[in-house]
Amino acid sequence: MENKTVTIDEVIKLQKGLSRFDGLKVDRKMAQDPEMIKWEKAKNNLSKEDRLIYDEQNDKLFEDKQKKEREASYYSRHIGPNTQTVFFTFPQAGNQKNIEKGLECARRLVKSENSEKKQHAVTLETVEMVEINYSEYSDIPMFEKNIYAKPYKDGIMLVTNEFNKIGRLCTMLNLGKVEKSIFAEGKIVVSIHDDRFRNFGQIDWTNKNFDEQLIFYVVVPGIVKNKAAKIVFKNNIYANKLIKLFRSKRQLKLPTGDFKHFFDEKARIQELLADLENSGSTDSMPSLDEKSKSLKKSLTLEFSTYPKSFFLKAGYQSALLEGVNTCIVAEEPGFGNHDFWKDIEKYKHKSLEEIKQEYMKNVFPFEKDIELSMVKNLRQKENDK
Repeated sequence: MENKTVTIDEVIKLQKGLSRFDGLKVDRKMAQDPEMIKWEKAKNNLSKEDRLIYDEQNDKLFEDKQKKEREASYYSRHIGPNTQTVFFTFPQAGNQKNIEKGLECARRLVKSENSEKKQHAVTLETVEMVEINYSEYSDIPMFEKNIYAKPYKDGIMLVTNEFNKIGRLCTMLNLGKVEKSIFAEGKIVVSIHDDRFRNFGQIDWTNKNFDEQLIFYVVVPGIVKNKAAKIVFKNNIYANKLIKLFRSKRQLKLPTGDFKHFFDEKARIQELLADLENSGSTDSMPSLDEKSKSLKKSLTLEFSTYPKSFFLKAGYQSALLEGVNTCIVAEEPGFGNHDFWKDIEKYKHKSLEEIKQEYMKNVFPFEKDIELSMVKNLRQKENDK
């Protein structure tokens, strides 16, 4: 019985349908697979001309696949244009055996995060360590959930709290993501584990240092006081989007005087407010995915164990934040003093009664007929121009 001649398309269809074939070359074990035998037989039934064309196409596919694998391997160890998350370890974080455990943990996380098409996470097997002067940050108070940020050399110094044992051996740095939000105030620039650096005017984003790259000098005093890990994002889409957003807005300025650490101190409440917003019942949200529902339920359960005093303090802190945000919102379109922090400082020496009288005289007559949403709408219209 003569073998039936088949077409190239038929052979390619068989190749794609192989249930245990994840490459373009055959190993010995796979050679005995029934599906593999069927594919080999079909290849042999191609005409001489078609077999030459098929082999040429197949070799090209194999070369392309190898190239992608090499690129994936490179970008799993080097920061690339699509990198958002970087895992690394400080040489001073522990002995070589424990550091290798941390790196191995990072490699597993990177493998689970990345896909064939997108390499969002990398593990830096080695990281450049830079000498720094402890006096650069020694007088800075540290606050929960906060990363202190300041201009440094050709980039930004990040000073964060000491981590737990796992965090020490496997540091995770994650760039903020720019979505549809038009606001730059309070935007997360970078996270290191659970700590955040939010944009409140710490950095002048118009500086030429950020034209082509974003460099972080990461300092963890609990690991090593006089060295920083240098992390460089060059021609990176996430870094570029952040810088573009910040440059498109009015450059913010940090508060002065007694309020100079206001936003750093309120980092914990920023996270709490975000968690409160994400908690609650999911009954009215049937379209919510399971992961989001699970997050809401876990946060709701967590908050149910907190004492009332915790929420009273949180309410006070959030009111302070809201007051400052109102000043920022009002100031941009010209409804408030540009240096409103100096006005706020004046109230340190006033009694509660004096503040009440000033409020009834200068604020209430106007506030009773206006809503904050009207001020925000004015700002929205200004942004839409």
